[in-house]
Amino acid sequence: DLLLMVDPGQLTAKTAYAIDQYALSGKPVIVFADPYSEVLPRGRDGFNDNPSYVALLKSWGLEVEADKVIGDIDNSRQVQFMNQGQPVVVNYVTWLALGQRSFERTDAIFSQISSVMMASAGALKPVEPSGLSVQPLIASSARSSTIEANKLRNPNPITLLQSYLPEGGQRILAARVRGEATSSFADGKPEASGFTGEHKSN
Repeated sequence: DLLLMVDPGQLTAKTAYAIDQYALSGKPVIVFADPYSEVLPRGRDGFNDNPSYVALLKSWGLEVEADKVIGDIDNSRQVQFMNQGQPVVVNYVTWLALGQRSFERTDAIFSQISSVMMASAGALKPVEPSGLSVQPLIASSARSSTIEANKLRNPNPITLLQSYLPEGGQRILAARVRGEATSSFADGKPEASGFTGEHKSN
């Protein structure tokens, strides 16, 4: 009834095609597209080296900067950090505590949700023209910024805060996509995939 994609790892053509056809059949898909993962082993980020994942997302009308995360001074979460042997409390600009002002309040999905936590989130960008409707659901503040993901390898919240520069403009952190998508398999079913299906659907 529902496909949930959370760091699927390297997708074979067979698996990517099955996901593609599932989505094009009109069934719901929830995708977590992380430009930087804080839980995967170092050097194995879930999005950077996964072209099939990127292609699927693009065919659904969205893209993510693979090497950037979002910092947001207005929604940053306070953390305790050891600095020169002393504990200090500092705003960690890439860990976000998002309240109702960040939500699309007219959407029923937020009727029972008052806050959402995000760590090292990426920004979604609509692909134009895609023919799909992209409705932002969660957005950063207007004082957000993009930060190189490699700065989180050995993060120093104090340094990130001191070097923080707002870039202006909100970033889309979560969105709902509707409409007629086009298959990411322009040439049809990959050979020996063992799957059949059409290439367009609502």
